[in-house]
Amino acid sequence: MLRVGDAPFQEGFTLPLNLTLHSTPKGVRMRGYPVRELDTLHDGELVAVRDRTLTAANGGISFETDRRTADIHLTVRPAPGAKTVKLRFSNGEVVYDVARGTLRGCEKDDAWNNRTDGRVALRILIDRPMLEVFLNRGETYLLQGRSGKPLGKVTLETEGVVEEFKAFGMRSIWKK
Repeated sequence: MLRVGDAPFQEGFTLPLNLTLHSTPKGVRMRGYPVRELDTLHDGELVAVRDRTLTAANGGISFETDRRTADIHLTVRPAPGAKTVKLRFSNGEVVYDVARGTLRGCEKDDAWNNRTDGRVALRILIDRPMLEVFLNRGETYLLQGRSGKPLGKVTLETEGVVEEFKAFGMRSIWKK
C-alpha cells in the first residue's frame, strides 16, 4: 500500500481507470475502476466457475498457472458466519474480512463494503510488480507490491455461494 503522509487516500493508480464521484454517508468519495479496454488484453481464460457453494469441508476452488499476470473477477455471497473471502496465489493473497466489511491491508474508516445485498465483488489485476484490488467497482481500492513470480496454484476459499469466479491471463502491451 502506498501512503502519502497523513492523506486520507492511497496513491499509485497504475492502470487506466474511470474515476467517478459518489455521495456516501461519509460525504463525497471518488471511485476508480479499470477501463473496459483492459479486457482487450485478456489472453485465455484460466478458470470459469459459476454458482458453486463452498463450505469449510469442500476446500475451495483452485487452478494452476505459470502466468505472472491475470485479471480475476469474483462475486461471492458469503454464508452467515463466514469469516473471510480469501484468494491465495504463490506469493500473495487478497483477504476480505466479512464481519468488518473491509479488505485486509485497507482498514480505514471509509474502506468498507457499502452493498446491501450481501454480495462481495472483487476485481484483482495482478501484474509482475504489483496487484490492484477493486472492491465493489472501486468503493475501496488497494495497491500491493509483489515479487513477480508465476501465480502457481490460485485458490479461492470462503463459505457461501460463489456466483462468479473468472480469471484471464493478460497479454503485455510491450513489444518483445
